[in-house]
Parts: sequence; structure tokens; C-alpha cells
Amino acid sequence: MIVLDNPSQEEFKKYLNKEEPFKIINVMDKWEAYKKWNESFFVKKYGDKKFRCTDLDSKEMKIISCEDYFNYLSSDSKKLLYLRNVHFEEIDENLYDDYDFSLVNNLDFFRNIRKYEKYIVPISQYLSLRWIFIGKKNTYTNIHRDIYSTTAWLGLISGKKKFYIYNKYQTQQIDCFLINNKKDIDDVDFEKLNSKEQEFFDTLTPSIEILNPGEIIITPNNLYHYVKNLENSIAITENFSYDKIDNEVLESIKNNDEKEVYNYVLICYYLFFNNYYIKLILSSCIFYLIIFYIYSNFFI
Repeated sequence: MIVLDNPSQEEFKKYLNKEEPFKIINVMDKWEAYKKWNESFFVKKYGDKKFRCTDLDSKEMKIISCEDYFNYLSSDSKKLLYLRNVHFEEIDENLYDDYDFSLVNNLDFFRNIRKYEKYIVPISQYLSLRWIFIGKKNTYTNIHRDIYSTTAWLGLISGKKKFYIYNKYQTQQIDCFLINNKKDIDDVDFEKLNSKEQEFFDTLTPSIEILNPGEIIITPNNLYHYVKNLENSIAITENFSYDKIDNEVLESIKNNDEKEVYNYVLICYYLFFNNYYIKLILSSCIFYLIIFYIYSNFFI
């Protein structure tokens, strides 16, 4: 896997366009999150806050306080409880200030949507695609493709994770397997494969990557992947879009029957974020102003 050392925006975009997974190093060491996000920090500041966590054995959601969850992490419990997909807003919006993955600032329209809430009815809380993951050793995120056909980055604060990422051809093979066996990907538990599933997945050769603290991994859009915690871990992750996949992402939102969200994103994207349409609108306005000026001065 390619490893980029503190890349420029241009270099980052170049590798994004290759649509292959890659890692980034020497970016997170500047983050406050990397320096201070640990058990002591979370328990001291947010110990009484309650969150939903997933029991990976029963597949049920449980409510647990931050302090109780960290007590569980340090215990000998064999339960697999995963505090995942926790929105920053659920803990403290100020945590956004503890990191800065600025490489996506000028690429991702999800990040920019919040700027336009004063112009359009705000519903962007549904599009907050930045999360905190805190998990015990052996917890995992089951095999999946990322939401809305987005690309994702994940930065590891502490612990160790193992990624299995399937390429485009293997992703198509998985889809065919699911169709032929009348399954949904949510029906497949990667830690509890039946014999037929095991036999199939044994024929595939995903890219396997160990992620260590201070490293960021980029997972391209629409690729199946599976992630397991090899140690107790804390991570930040974010789903994002960029010009090469913007249309796919918009179409995916639309196909998810989220009409209100789709219309909101579409308006923001074409009116405020996409420079081509801004230029087109401005050019049209200037053209009609010129026509009006000529008509007013020479024909009236």
C-alpha cells in the first residue's frame, strides 16, 4: 500500500483519483486529539454522558455511560461492545477543534454544507459524516460499503486496527455471491461465516493493512471492507466526496429515498459549492445586465 508523508493537497488529490487505498503519516502528530484523547480525558470530561453502543453478539443497541464503557474496556469481559458511529455533537462539538484534516476542506461538499444553513432550511444534521470510534480488542465493523458511495478516511489515535479492503473486481464478485444466494450484505457476519460463505471469501485476496497510532488510511468509495480492532482503540473517521465521485454520491443519496436530504444537498452543491455553476450564474447575470444597459441607453 502506498504511504504518503504529510502530502500536499495536490498530491492527496492525485492519489484519490487512483481510487486505491493508501495511508498518510506525519499529519496526526500535530493534532490535539492525538496528544490528549485517552481514557482519562474522556472520563474526566464526559464520564456521565450516555451513548448507544452495539453488542456485536446479540446485535442489540445498549445505552452506556462513557465512564462505564471505559471501565468495560479495561476489564476482562469477553463481551463485544462497540462504541461506534458516535457523532461529535453527541459528545461535544468543541472536539472538532482537536484535529484538522484540512486536505478535504476544499474538496468535500458535506463539510461545506453547514456554511449555507442560514440561506436554506437546515437539515445538515443528517449529513454530519464525522464520527468517533472507541472499541475493545476484537470488536469489529462488519463488511460493508461506505454510506452514500463516499470515500472515507480513518485516523487512529490509539490501539491497532486491521483492514481488509476488496478491490473493484472482488467487490463485484461479492455482489454476485449475495445475489445468487439471495442475501444482503447485512446478513453476512464476517466473524461467524457459515461454510458456504467461508468457502467463497477464502477465494478472495483483499488488501490487508495494519493501522498503527498516528496513521490515516483512505478507503475508496464503493469498495467492500472489513475492520477489526487488534487492541483497544480510539479513532476518528469521516466520509467525504470530491469532484470525481460527486455525481455518484448525489445519486446514492437520491436512491436511498432521502428526498429532502437530496434536494438540500443538490441546492447547496450547485448554487454554492460547484464553481462551474457559480460562474455560469454570475456570467448569466452579467450578460443580462449588459443587455439591460444597452437597451436602456440606446433604445429608450
